Amino acid sequence: MSLAAYSRPFFVVGLLLGPISLAGCYSPEGDTLEEDTAEEELVATAGQRPLLSYEEFRETLVWAPSEGVWVAEGDIPLRGEERIRQFYEDHYTRSGALTVRRVGSSNNIWSRSDRLNLTYCVSQSAFTTNYNSVVDAMHQAAAAWENAANVRFVHVVAQDTNCTNTNNNVKFNVTSPAPPPSHGFAFYPDWSREWRQLMLTWDPAWSTDWRQPIGVIMHELGHVLGFDHEGIHVPGSPCEDPTSTAELVTEYDSLSVMHRPTCQGSTNTTGAFFLSQRDIEGAQALYEAPTNVADTSSGNLYVRKRSDGDIYKKSGSTWTKVSGPVQAFLTIDNTLYALGSSFGNVLKYSGSGTTWTTIGGSANQIFVCEGALCATNADGDVYKYNDSLNSWSMFGGPGATFESTTSNLFALSADQDEVWRRSGGTWTNVGGGFADLFGSGLLMFGVTRDRQTLQKYSGSGSVWTTVGGDGRQWHGAGAALYGLMSDGSAVYRYTGSGTSWDYVGGPTARLYGKHDLYGTEVNAEDIWVYDPGTNSWSYVGKP
Repeated sequence: MSLAAYSRPFFVVGLLLGPISLAGCYSPEGDTLEEDTAEEELVATAGQRPLLSYEEFRETLVWAPSEGVWVAEGDIPLRGEERIRQFYEDHYTRSGALTVRRVGSSNNIWSRSDRLNLTYCVSQSAFTTNYNSVVDAMHQAAAAWENAANVRFVHVVAQDTNCTNTNNNVKFNVTSPAPPPSHGFAFYPDWSREWRQLMLTWDPAWSTDWRQPIGVIMHELGHVLGFDHEGIHVPGSPCEDPTSTAELVTEYDSLSVMHRPTCQGSTNTTGAFFLSQRDIEGAQALYEAPTNVADTSSGNLYVRKRSDGDIYKKSGSTWTKVSGPVQAFLTIDNTLYALGSSFGNVLKYSGSGTTWTTIGGSANQIFVCEGALCATNADGDVYKYNDSLNSWSMFGGPGATFESTTSNLFALSADQDEVWRRSGGTWTNVGGGFADLFGSGLLMFGVTRDRQTLQKYSGSGSVWTTVGGDGRQWHGAGAALYGLMSDGSAVYRYTGSGTSWDYVGGPTARLYGKHDLYGTEVNAEDIWVYDPGTNSWSYVGKP
């Protein structure tokens, strides 16, 4: 859907984000923030479909003799009757989207101890001359998920010469080929190490269209994170899986990275998979948003504790817990806001203790826009919060990404084909064809759909100029834009001119911060803050 929808009248039926009575939502007994999910509403929306018998399901499988496996849903390898039976029992009855696979009564996702250390190797012997290309494509596909959710994929290069499914030094191995006719095979988080393989068949066409391998790997990494195919929700489609027990996360999404373009109903037909707005929101509902460090204009620092997800405030050398796990948190000036776990209520922190106030109903995502708090509802519509009036007003339709500069809000259309800028209350098309947007001071940047080029907006018309190549993460802090190398080996700062970048730091896991730049160590939770005046880093600590 084009962001031209932003010009429609600002009214909506069934508003999810609205002024509600102020009430503390912190639960002293549970020591967590109250969770207000939209699951029941989504279940009612999606409805139920007829079940398949085991025999009918068995007939849908395709035999891949090269690997000695049966293939379910095009890219899920199953070996042996026991595994097939388990897949059937665990995977099938009702479903929704973005959809997560279930194991018993739990979501099949990675634990907190694993999700930020999803180690893998890439087989040098399997990919031979395509090895470097696969390594690069893995970096970029992983970056897409890391920029959407609180996960981190780690390439352990030292294991690439012994990259097999018996190597327990990594959580999974990337090898070749994938059983035909698919170009990619993957696995789910609960599978044993023997089965945790991401298998790829390099297509020669990928060498001239970089979107293709990145897109395929993004899709397969979605399975690695526990997500199911989206096309299984289209009644009557050859790809329909009418028996899935997968758990509803968001509403059906034809643009989802998990919707195979060859399946009926897909509108992701631009030549590559990409993460849609609902993909991002669904991933954050399960794994939380990737922002783990947030600072205020007065120097307060809020940090998510890696081991349990609790939020802490740093005062001097003391860390004080302010809440349990939340889906997302951010700061505007000196105020901390949060989104309760799994599409919970929108919350405002009092500034002391563990006291929070509910300022909005169930939301899918929160972000800063035009210096204020914005949130999306289940339909993807955007609402802006007026703090003084404690009210919400709608001013935008669905989009893939929303990013702010100090003066304007930019939005990437749902199909990633157009960029819109909001200025003076009016939305204007200013270009397009980006995978993501990044704001820094007065400047807006976009990474191209193939994730190989970073471009800067000129400030007028639809002119964008190239300022850099590929990267693992782009992050604006203060008035500067910082980039993390694709392999995480170094941090650079854009000088603001041409394609010139200055080296400012070594290996870093992730960049954070709004006013100052913070970085986390590769193998620890430890946080460091960067001083651009002295070009040095100081140790902050961790909760």
